[in-house]
Amino acid sequence: MDEILKEARAEQVSRAFARSVRNNTLAEFGAQGIRMSGLVVLARALTPSNFGSLKALVAITAIVRMSLESGIPDALIQRKHITHEHECTAWWLSCGVALVGIGAMFAAADLLARWMHMPELKDGLRLLCLPLLINSASTVSGAQLQRQFRFDALAWADVLAEAAFLSVALALVLYNQPRWSLVGGLAARFAAQGLTIWIFAGIPLGMPRMRAARDLAGFAFSIWGGRVIQAASETSDYLLIGRILGGGPLGLYGMARDLLRFIPDRLHRVAGRVTYAAFCQLQDDDEELARSYTNFFGSIARII
Repeated sequence: MDEILKEARAEQVSRAFARSVRNNTLAEFGAQGIRMSGLVVLARALTPSNFGSLKALVAITAIVRMSLESGIPDALIQRKHITHEHECTAWWLSCGVALVGIGAMFAAADLLARWMHMPELKDGLRLLCLPLLINSASTVSGAQLQRQFRFDALAWADVLAEAAFLSVALALVLYNQPRWSLVGGLAARFAAQGLTIWIFAGIPLGMPRMRAARDLAGFAFSIWGGRVIQAASETSDYLLIGRILGGGPLGLYGMARDLLRFIPDRLHRVAGRVTYAAFCQLQDDDEELARSYTNFFGSIARII
C-alpha cells in the first residue's frame, strides 16, 4: 500500500511540475517579448549611462531583496506541514525585516550614491523604497502559491510586471523625463509584481506566534546566509564597474552580460524555480527524489 501511495504521489508531483513548467514557459515568452520590444525602443531614446544607473539600482536592490527575504518563504515551502500560524508568523516576520532593511537603504541612499560616484542613485534608491516594500511583503504569498503549484499566478505576476515596467518607462520618455524613465519603470515592476501576487494569494491574517517562528527559524537562517553570499557575488561586478568606470561603461557591460546569461536565466525562470517546490514534496522519498533530480539535471545540462 505504501508503495502505491508513493507512486501516486510521485505521479501527482510530476504532473504538477509539467503543468508549472508549461505555464512558466508561456509567461517567459510573453515577458521576454514585452521586454525585448521595449528595450529596442528605449535603447534608441536613452543613453548607456541611463542603463548604467538602472544596473546599479538593480544590483543594490538585489542585495537588499535577498537580505530581506531572510529565507522565510523557502522555509514555508520546505516544511512538510504548515499551519495558518506559520503563514501569519512568516508574513509578519517578512514585513518587519523589510521595514528595517528598506529603512536602512533609504538612510544610506546618499552614502551609496557618493561611493558609486553616481549622484542620481540617491533619488532612485529612495523612489524604489515603497515599491520594494510592497514586493518584499508579497514573498510569503508567493511562497504559498509555489507550495500549491499555482505557478500560473506567478507567471501572470511576471508578465504584468514587465508590462508595467515598459508602460511607465515609455510614458516618462514621451513626457521628456528620460532620467526617470528606467527608474520609474523599475518601481512599477516591483509594485505590479507584488500587488498581483497579493490579488491571487491574499495576505495571511492573524497574529504571529513564537512557536511558529522557532519552527521556521533554523532552515530560514541557513538559506538566508547562502542567498546573501549569492547576491553579493552576482552583483559585485556591477558595483565595481559602475564605481570605477562610470554609468556609460556599466550600461554597455550590463547589456552584454544579460545577453550572455540569457539562456541560463530563462531556464531558471521556466524550470528552476519549480524544482524546489517539487523536490520538497518528495523529501520523504529519497529514491524518487534522487531519480527526479538526476533526470532534471541531465535535461538542463543537455539544453545548456
